[in-house]
Amino acid sequence: MLITLHLESLIVLLNIKLDLETHNGTLPQALKLKLSWKNLNYSVRVKYTKVEKDNLQTKDKYYEKQIIKNASGFVDQGDALFIMGSSGAGKTTLLNILADQVNRPSKSKLDGEVLLNDSMKITSDNFGAYAAYVLQDDFLFPSFTCEQSIQFAANLRLNLNDEDTQVVVDDIINELSLNKCRKTIIGNEQIKGLSGGERKRTSIAVEMVSNPKILFLDEPTSGLDSFTANKIVKLLVKFAEEGKTVIATIHQPSSGTFKLFPSLLLMMDGNTIYHGSSMESVDYFKQAGYMVPEYSNPADYYLKAFYIPFNRTIEDDAKVESLTNSYTNEISPKITEENNKIRYPNINQKELFASMVKVNWFVEFWLLFKRAARTYLLHPMALQYKAMAYTVLALVSLALFWDLGDSEQDVRSKIGATFFILAVFTYDPVYSSLMTFTSERAVFLKEYMNKTYGLLPYAISKSIIEMPFEALAAGYFSTIVYFGMGFQRDFEHYIVFTAAMMVNSVVATSIGLTIGSAITNGDTAVQSIDSIVAPFVVFSGLPVNVNSIYIWLRWVQYLSPMRYSMEILVRNEFSDRNLSPDPVDTLNFNIGTRNCFIILFVFILAFRILAIMLLKLTAKR
Repeated sequence: MLITLHLESLIVLLNIKLDLETHNGTLPQALKLKLSWKNLNYSVRVKYTKVEKDNLQTKDKYYEKQIIKNASGFVDQGDALFIMGSSGAGKTTLLNILADQVNRPSKSKLDGEVLLNDSMKITSDNFGAYAAYVLQDDFLFPSFTCEQSIQFAANLRLNLNDEDTQVVVDDIINELSLNKCRKTIIGNEQIKGLSGGERKRTSIAVEMVSNPKILFLDEPTSGLDSFTANKIVKLLVKFAEEGKTVIATIHQPSSGTFKLFPSLLLMMDGNTIYHGSSMESVDYFKQAGYMVPEYSNPADYYLKAFYIPFNRTIEDDAKVESLTNSYTNEISPKITEENNKIRYPNINQKELFASMVKVNWFVEFWLLFKRAARTYLLHPMALQYKAMAYTVLALVSLALFWDLGDSEQDVRSKIGATFFILAVFTYDPVYSSLMTFTSERAVFLKEYMNKTYGLLPYAISKSIIEMPFEALAAGYFSTIVYFGMGFQRDFEHYIVFTAAMMVNSVVATSIGLTIGSAITNGDTAVQSIDSIVAPFVVFSGLPVNVNSIYIWLRWVQYLSPMRYSMEILVRNEFSDRNLSPDPVDTLNFNIGTRNCFIILFVFILAFRILAIMLLKLTAKR
């Protein structure tokens, strides 16, 4: 409830504070923007479920589902447009198309255009220059406190000096009644932190700090009681009255909330069936034969009356045709005429970005670096678990391979121990890196979508922090087991052994990051680890001797990073022992220690670059 009591004053606060001087002068004067869209059509390829196939008696596996159908309209500066419709009507998809954030799977089709001031096509690349998107879910870094989350956004989006930035942050915290929890971490399912209401207020503060010209919101009242939802809608309307543009989807508002809507866009089965004043919609649908019962909530009536099930009937088709024809003949011409009357100066990409406040690359990198460091350092449970797990694993390894000698049996055991250790430090870092990235990917995508920072500083800062942590974990394990297992007891061999383990671990974390960048579904990504890593293990040199593999298949061994780590460790232990047979020759290790290290570093670089490329593609999708 506190969120709604203080949000209204936040708008006034931001309009004042964002006039502060920046390092480069004053913020550019706000541009007048009108958002318009014309002939939008969006369809995806969908697979039939068994029930659907049985009901429809079809043998086809897929069908094309058109989610948005010939949508046109506009939102002027200073207007608040609320998009309504029953589940499956296409309201969220339309919102995402207007923000150029719609998911575009394979076989999908998107036609039409969305323009700013009838002159410039919007794209996800220029989105952050004029708009912000408040998601339905709260995506915040769990290790950050409430104050640090707002501070991080302010540092990146306002480009003020430290003193002025802190003033803005303090005032936002005061206005949203977050003082009591300003030092409390956000938290997650594993770490106790902010309450749900506090997290929601923090999330709103983070998005509002940039004072966007156009604000997109997906279900801003979801999960709230009617009183709180009413207050939030009042705030959004006030926000529009002060010169900004609001576009929001809303599912089932109360009658009091519905009356507050300045503009309503009602959707049905992907079609726009109304666009205009919310209260005038009652008379419009009455003339169309759909009378809202007396003392009823129009929103509730619309959701029930205009719902189209999957197994649609002839009556449903007739209803859709009737309402779309009525809209096309009566409302659409008025919308087009009104849109044509409102003319703002043409705008181009350069002018749009001139109004965008942006810090330089180094500042982005430094802030992201500090956040990444905090993510690792302030996760004591994760660090303690890793230390404990590796300690137990080291003790188990020592129990299995204690003080091995130079007998033929001990040599085989040493090679087996080497393979065992490398396998563990391939699978575990892959999994650890994947899970860490998966947990923060939603936050990254939200921030990247809003153009809070670039992809390269994020990737570099994450790599600089992540790689040493994983390398040190491997070094910690190596220090425990090396001398106890009976490997050559001198410092030089120990250093090579530890270095190989550390580099192998860093390669594995790079593989995990690449998997996480390529596969967006967390469960699918985890399940794919075995199928991706298993070939690396098989072709490491021990499970299958390459001399026993078909010649045309032997080249696969050179794609396995573990094969090079294995050669380094085997050479390090046996190359100067003059054993017969020589394990190095038996395993066909013929590349050399120095070359193997070089190749492993190439793998690290290659996987990191590939991860960045895949992450960019994921963000675009």
